[in-house]
Amino acid sequence: MTMDKSALRFGTFYIASKQPVGSDVLNNTRKSIVINSVFPSEARSMTWETVIDDEAPEPMLTARLMNVGNKGRDAVVQMPLNDVDIHSLLLFVDVALDVFGTHSGDIIIPSRHKPEIYGEPCACESQVLLGDQDDSVLANPGKAGPIIKGRLGARAKVAAEPEPDWLTRQEEHEINDIEARQHEALEKIRSAILNYVLTYHADPAHLIDELLQGKYVVGADGLSTLTVNGDMDIVLQGYDELPVKMPALHKSIYILFLKHLDDGIVLKRFADYRAELEDIYAVVKPGRNESLARVTLDNLCDPMSETLHQYLSKIKRCFATVIADKDIAARYSIAGRPGQPYRIGLPRDMVTLPAVFAM
Repeated sequence: MTMDKSALRFGTFYIASKQPVGSDVLNNTRKSIVINSVFPSEARSMTWETVIDDEAPEPMLTARLMNVGNKGRDAVVQMPLNDVDIHSLLLFVDVALDVFGTHSGDIIIPSRHKPEIYGEPCACESQVLLGDQDDSVLANPGKAGPIIKGRLGARAKVAAEPEPDWLTRQEEHEINDIEARQHEALEKIRSAILNYVLTYHADPAHLIDELLQGKYVVGADGLSTLTVNGDMDIVLQGYDELPVKMPALHKSIYILFLKHLDDGIVLKRFADYRAELEDIYAVVKPGRNESLARVTLDNLCDPMSETLHQYLSKIKRCFATVIADKDIAARYSIAGRPGQPYRIGLPRDMVTLPAVFAM
């Protein structure tokens, strides 16, 4: 009998095998997760069952995937029980409990080996990887977002930058606060979805759609139009009016690049746009502190300073906070090559600015 994946219940760990599995094997496997404090509490709350699968090469720990990328699919994650280690078991649990991931298709995690991913490739770069344990980083169990594991590369030595000015530090604090509040919101959504799955063992697809609406974009089908409204809010209308929050000066820089969507801006010549940026900033943040702003603008326009690059990087972070797919988030970010114009990768007809910023 071939295992019917569509018949597997969500929120359940199965042991799939050709022959019936004894209760001792089921209980020992369950205990290895239940008593281990490194596993998320949701994993210790999963129910356990056995299922016959004539195609299983050996007893396989199996769970139905509930992540966004598998909505409407019957995909599973599996791992051989033979020679299982804590690292592969931890990865299995993370994949099984992943809600916001965009990978699709079945995932096989061989013990102590790299997992094999079947089905469509992940739209972003958050593939599930399992490499040598001594030089890699494993995502924290239960953390919202895709599971990422990558090698630590050598860090290039760079000249120390001067201490950021007051306004730059203030806006960095604002971005950190935006990210923290978004992470907290996503954790609440994730907990609500897992609680639903563990209670009803049902497909959470409708709940995922409902709870993420206007808060977080996962697995988007194409790009959304972008609007800066009269309140100076950046809104992605095609993603359920999703707001992209960022501090005032970061937003002003972003609007400047929106105004120069076609020709872009060469960063070494950023000083040529200072007056235009000051005008935008005056609209975005009336009553700003002129002396503080002047110091920051001096740094932004200094071609020998890294300040502008840091601001562009933080703008990218603001979009990554609300868009899971890195490829899609990159289209809204400001990017380019040294010596060449930096621009936002959106067509002109997908951007709307208020009349005060007429292009």
